[in-house]
Parts: sequence; structure tokens; C-alpha cells
Amino acid sequence: MSDQDLVTELKATIKDLTEEKEDLHLAIRHKESRLKQLTIKFEQVNQDLKSVGREIAKKDKHITTLKKKVVSKEKIINSKDNNSTEDVNEKIETDNEDEEDKE
Repeated sequence: MSDQDLVTELKATIKDLTEEKEDLHLAIRHKESRLKQLTIKFEQVNQDLKSVGREIAKKDKHITTLKKKVVSKEKIINSKDNNSTEDVNEKIETDNEDEEDKE
């Protein structure tokens, strides 16, 4: 091969490598952009999960409170053997007012 052929071949190789390098840079930018999008989505989902966790905890507390109310009212109703119906109703109303005051 002559020097001219080698120079032409080297120029073609350099051009191909330059194009390949540009394509790789474009792919990297695209992947970085996609990674940023996914990171943002991940952070949003993480915040949503924390928020839902707090809401579940609130609901659990509320359920526990309601269960305690049911148990206390059952005790009052079960004690009706010793008390008149009016006394039982009065105790339930008093408990309801006390609970409303707490809320």
C-alpha cells in the first residue's frame, strides 16, 4: 500500500471512530436522562409510601380507640344485670360525651 492509501484509510478509520464516539456520548446522555427520571419517580413513590404509612398508623390508632370504646360499652351493657336499663343508657351517654370531649 502506498502512503496515500494508508492516509486515506486512517482518515476513514478516524471518521468512523469519531461517529461511534458521538453515538456513545448520545447514548450516555439518554441513559443519564432516563436515570434522572427514574430517580425522581422513585423519590415520589418513596414519599407516597411514607405518607400512606402515616395514614395507616393514624387509622390503626383510631381502630384501637374504637375497639376500646366497644369493649367499655359491652362491659356497661353486660353489667345491666345489676343496673336498670336507664342506668345503662345513662352510662353509655356519659361515656359518649366523655369520648367526644377527648376528640
